[in-house]
Amino acid sequence: MMNHFLRKSIYNIFCIVAVICSFSSHAIAINGLIKDGTIRWSNGVRVDGYLSFSNWQIISGLQPTEEWKPGGLLSITGINDGKLTLKNTSGTEEITIPFDISGVQYGLGDSGSKFEVVSSGGTSFATCDSKLSSSKASVIGKKCASKESYKGKNGISFTPFHFAKPLISLKDSDIIDQFNDPSLTKGIYKGTVNIIPMYLFKSPTGTWTYRTTTPVAIDIAIKYSGSQLLGIEVIGDGIIPPEYNKEQKTVTGSTDFQVKFTGVFPKGTKINMRFLEPEGGAYNLKATDSSISEDKNKIPYGIYCYGESCHDKGIVDYNGQMILDDKKSYLESIDDSKEISFRFFVGYKDIPMNKVDTGKYQDSFTVIFESEM
Repeated sequence: MMNHFLRKSIYNIFCIVAVICSFSSHAIAINGLIKDGTIRWSNGVRVDGYLSFSNWQIISGLQPTEEWKPGGLLSITGINDGKLTLKNTSGTEEITIPFDISGVQYGLGDSGSKFEVVSSGGTSFATCDSKLSSSKASVIGKKCASKESYKGKNGISFTPFHFAKPLISLKDSDIIDQFNDPSLTKGIYKGTVNIIPMYLFKSPTGTWTYRTTTPVAIDIAIKYSGSQLLGIEVIGDGIIPPEYNKEQKTVTGSTDFQVKFTGVFPKGTKINMRFLEPEGGAYNLKATDSSISEDKNKIPYGIYCYGESCHDKGIVDYNGQMILDDKKSYLESIDDSKEISFRFFVGYKDIPMNKVDTGKYQDSFTVIFESEM
C-alpha cells in the first residue's frame, strides 16, 4: 500500500499524514417500502435514532496500529441544502427529502479484546461527539475525530476495526409526507450520496495519521406502489324506520351507510370489495323475538352502492340474493384524489304486511376492503 503525504502540519508534537486505505468502494443500498402511510426498511435499523444498515459493511486491508481514534466523515457529496433528491427510476417524478449522513459507527469485531479505551491528546482535527466501547464506536461529525482513543494492550499493534456503517439523519415521517401526493406514480425512487469516512491511527513513528477511503456510494431506494390506503370512516346507525303503504298493505324501509376512504389515490386506483357469505345463504333481517312465527320472522333486504366510485350499483337484490359474481366488486378513483367516498343503501321493499309482525328485526353483513396495489 502506498502512503500519500497529502498534508503535513505541526501541532506541538503531532504530525498528520493522509493515507488511502482499502474500504469497499462499491455502492451499498438501503431499501425501503412505502405502504399505507408507513415505511418499512428491509435492511435498515435505527441506531441511537439514526438510520443505518442492519448488517455491518466489512472493512479490509487496515494497517495494524498500537493506537487509533475513530473519525467522522472527511467529505460528503450528493446533498444540496440539507436535502436529497430521489428520482423514480421508471418515470420522471422526483421527491426531495431532508437528509444528512451525520457520522459513522465502527465495529471492532475480535479487535475489541485487543484494545482499551483511553484518554488521549488532541489532534489537528476538531473533536467529534463520540461514544466508545470495547465492541463499537459511534462518531458524529465531519472532519473530526473522537477525543478518546483505542490503545493496544501491552503496547502491541492490532487491526483497528473490521466493520463500519453510516449513521443517517432521516425521519420516516419526512419520507411518508413526500409520498402523500396522488400525482406520484409507482416505481423505485432512488438517490445517491457519496461519502469519504476517516479515522486516525498512530504510525510506528508515533505520528497521528488520518486514513480515508475512495468515495463510498450509498443509495437510498424507496419502493412505492403508487397508492396508499390510510383510513376508513363509516357513518350510519343502521336503523331502518318502516314506511307503511296502507293501500298496498306493504311496508318499505331503508338506511344509509356513508363510507369514506382517506389516502393517496391516483386516477384509476381500485379498492376491492368482497362480501362474505351470509348465514343461510341469503340476506335477511331476522326477528329477535322467538315467539314470532316462522313465516313472519324474516325480511329479505337489498344492498346497493351509490357514488361515482362504485363499479357495480347492485350488490344484493331485494330478495336478499347476491347479484355479484364471486361476491366481489370494486371502487375506483375517477381522478387523482386523497379521498374515495360512496354510500351503501340498505333496505327492504314492498314487504306484505301479513308477512311480518310487530317486533325487532336485525342482521349484519361483512365487507372486506382491500386497496389494489
